[in-house]
Amino acid sequence: MSSSYPIERFAMPSDNERLTLTAAESLADAFDSGPLWWESSVEIVQELMRRYPNVHADAVGLQQVFAWVVALPAFVDDPRLANDGILQDILREWYEESNPICLNLT
Repeated sequence: MSSSYPIERFAMPSDNERLTLTAAESLADAFDSGPLWWESSVEIVQELMRRYPNVHADAVGLQQVFAWVVALPAFVDDPRLANDGILQDILREWYEESNPICLNLT
């Protein structure tokens, strides 16, 4: 079981890393996806893929995922609840979503 880490373990996004959205766009985004919690890994991944379409999951570290998730306008959970297991689940989901396996079962 993963232990919880203090928020200081992960770097918060710099102003250059934050997306510049108007207040109206931020509100619209928040209402489109609904509130995001750490348990919402699929929805978080969909939002990250939408915001960072040219980024591959295998090129992103846990600290970057943390920074991007807590910067999402719809993210409402406590950042202090982040731990390696949660962030690894998000990265795994992102990798699986961006690298689908095509099975030919015929």
